[in-house]
Amino acid sequence: MARDGAGGPVQSCTVMIREAGIGAMTDSQGGARIVRVPPGSWMVTWRMSGAFGDSARVKFVAGQAETLKALVKFEDETRNPYDVRH
Repeated sequence: MARDGAGGPVQSCTVMIREAGIGAMTDSQGGARIVRVPPGSWMVTWRMSGAFGDSARVKFVAGQAETLKALVKFEDETRNPYDVRH
């Protein structure tokens, strides 16, 4: 889940596991689903133009789902232009 500083969802944020060459874009609720992640420890990054992303190293286990949360901080934190609540 990608959230802004006020806790709102961030849409169209890129979520990548670059080392594995896979990723997805967040939806209107800030969620993204990446499937077929190989087991192992991977760096997951959230990036968006005009924002400071987040990253976390996550251990993925075969057959288990992981729910991750990220803070996406916009350069102008007074307004998130991607906030779907506007």
